Amino acid sequence: MQQKIKITLVDDHELVRTSFKLLLELDNRFEIIGECADEKDYKKSLENMVPDVVIMDIKLNGVSGIELCKYTVHQYPSINVLFASANSDNHHIQLALKSGCKGFVSKNCSSSELNEAIVQIYHGKEYYSKDISEKIIELFAHGQRQGNKNEKLSIREIEIIKLLCEGKDFATIGDELAISPRTVETHKKNILTKLQLNNTIELVKYAIREKIIEE
Repeated sequence: MQQKIKITLVDDHELVRTSFKLLLELDNRFEIIGECADEKDYKKSLENMVPDVVIMDIKLNGVSGIELCKYTVHQYPSINVLFASANSDNHHIQLALKSGCKGFVSKNCSSSELNEAIVQIYHGKEYYSKDISEKIIELFAHGQRQGNKNEKLSIREIEIIKLLCEGKDFATIGDELAISPRTVETHKKNILTKLQLNNTIELVKYAIREKIIEE
């Protein structure tokens, strides 16, 4: 007989826990071994029996599901955390991904999708419902657009940014780099265009933010 997947439910709404339990127990692959409303219940439950999968809400009374996930990953690395939450905005998705969860589904997902998510993460994979996956892709794309600005810059352009931030004029920079002042000016214009900045002040702020220079 195939071993059942042991599951603990963590949600501060009893009705939600009961609903999940009734739905999941219809699938003979699963066994609910714990129901917890908060941090205290959860940690006590883990002392008695360690599940394979924890289905957890993000918003809980007291310590959040994000913090409980971090605790779980650190203290019980064999447990796979699946977030099932109505808090599926970009901010909470980012926090969830950083917390070490193995999956995230919305509370309005179908019972079949929830079951599939459990099985997938139990077997070492990750699972994100379609709506969550779309948001993750958007976040990643935005992060790439925001984070790759420095990659657009050449080594020479970064050198010029550093010298401009030191308050040096075109002639001085030209002497140090063995190029003409006019070439320095052209580089500066290109840099501002690439970074979509308007002036030297904005360039200095950018350089500090991106750690090209120190404050």
